[in-house]
Amino acid sequence: MMATTEARFDITGRISKILQVGKVVKVNLGADTFRRNTNGERTKVTLWNTITVFGKTAEYVTQYRKKGDLVRVRGELSDSSYQNDKGETVWTTDRNVDCFDFLRAAKDEQEEQAAPHEDTDAIAF
Repeated sequence: MMATTEARFDITGRISKILQVGKVVKVNLGADTFRRNTNGERTKVTLWNTITVFGKTAEYVTQYRKKGDLVRVRGELSDSSYQNDKGETVWTTDRNVDCFDFLRAAKDEQEEQAAPHEDTDAIAF
């Protein structure tokens, strides 16, 4: 039996920018992680990834999604290259989306943070 191989990605992050490029849509996502700095303190670091969305999903993204929306995307990774204006070969890692899930609108998150919260003093954690 042959082993199955795959090159996939899974990102949960916030939309930073949406850009139509020909028939595809490029979406820049920011996803937070924590790293230790030189003093050993945990600091938040935002990792930025550009994903490529095709077809009906691309139409959906341009019509209904906005900066700040929380989304989860999954898809395939591949490397490609092109020649820039100087004739140099530029290598890229492509993140081609096959699943785009909307999790939460940016406006919903802002409203939740602004809303008064119930008294939770009686709840033991």
